[in-house]
Amino acid sequence: MSEIRGWTRRNFIGLTGAATGASLLPLAAADRTFAAAMRTIRPRSEAQRSPGNDSDWSDVLGAFDLGGRITMNSANLAPASGPARAAFTSLAASIDSDPSFQNRAQFADARRVTRERLAAFLKADPEEIVLTRNTTEGNNFIVQGLDLGPGDEVLLSAHNHPSNMASWKVRADRAGFKVIEVPLATPAPSPEALLDGFRAAATPRTRVVSYSHVTNTAGCRYPAREISEWAREQNILTLADGAQTCGALDVDLHDLGCDFYTASGHKWPCSPREVGVLYIRNDRQSEVWPSVVGLGPSEDGAPDRFEELGQRDDAALAAFGHAVLFLQEIGSAAIEARIAALTSLLKEELSKLPGVTIYAPLAADFSGGVVTFHVDGVDARRAHEWLYRERQIVSAPSGVEAGGIRFSPHIYTSLAECERAVEAMREIISGAVQI
Repeated sequence: MSEIRGWTRRNFIGLTGAATGASLLPLAAADRTFAAAMRTIRPRSEAQRSPGNDSDWSDVLGAFDLGGRITMNSANLAPASGPARAAFTSLAASIDSDPSFQNRAQFADARRVTRERLAAFLKADPEEIVLTRNTTEGNNFIVQGLDLGPGDEVLLSAHNHPSNMASWKVRADRAGFKVIEVPLATPAPSPEALLDGFRAAATPRTRVVSYSHVTNTAGCRYPAREISEWAREQNILTLADGAQTCGALDVDLHDLGCDFYTASGHKWPCSPREVGVLYIRNDRQSEVWPSVVGLGPSEDGAPDRFEELGQRDDAALAAFGHAVLFLQEIGSAAIEARIAALTSLLKEELSKLPGVTIYAPLAADFSGGVVTFHVDGVDARRAHEWLYRERQIVSAPSGVEAGGIRFSPHIYTSLAECERAVEAMREIISGAVQI
């Protein structure tokens, strides 16, 4: 590969020029290691990667080392890509061999570059991006940071992630505002019905609407742009939990219009663990108080106000930027189309099996990378264990309604592997195997 998209001389100098008088080799070495790993990724336009052709994705599939397992658990934890892992390993070794102030000073600029790459990836401004540890922390910054009190109301989708639900309820108990859960049927009837649920529950006291952009339970996609437009007309703030969309969909935060958006690096971005992103729209930053204070927040923008979290894993924060570069080389639109092809195959073939109810919406534009299904007469947890133990298929049990199994394939999953997962479910349903 002659050039990595987004990889410029200016960024390279920015990565390596921060530590006056210190060795500039560690970050430069990590960049070279990353670039070497990226040479296995074939440069091609998004149109040249057919979403339904495994051979077009063989280079991407080869960028992950999964030990022969069929890994479909991105909604919980995804593996880091080989190039991002290589960069992280090099950076971590540098810090462990030289934890001096001089060596670590380089990483302040590396953090800035990561923010810039995330901003470009999510179509936002760098000063709107805060590097957190995960989605839960990002959500809590908003939950704890907004001025809410008696008489205020917060609307939550009933299918929010449990950590988001719990954080709102704990804060409500302390601050005296009211939390209202808006029910969600599965399968969800339509995007319009999701917006209508918020409209019906809203009152003049509603201050915030908090929802999962794509639910981790049934995998339905909320109409974020339409929710944002309606909420702004009502002077209601919007928090979109993007744990299941950052790295899976072609996200444009300025187009979606939400006030706050959160995500984790350890899911669909395929980054080293314990890094995440919080987006705070420029015109909303003054409305959020920092709930964790280290040396003291400044007024220089969201990153300076919200990233004072004590000692961080500088290597992971820097490598998060490399993970984003890996995805940018493939292209967000191509990734979204590939995930749609994988999930469409699963939904189509699983629905043919007797006793199977697909909870995820069938339409690609109403869903994401999460496919949850229920099988009559099958214990979902036992099936989940058998799939891993006997067929090396990584899945998740789901507590949706009567209980189910969740497959969440990503760019490291092939169509052929999805077919093998369906065949394994056919074995279970037919009674040919004991689980």
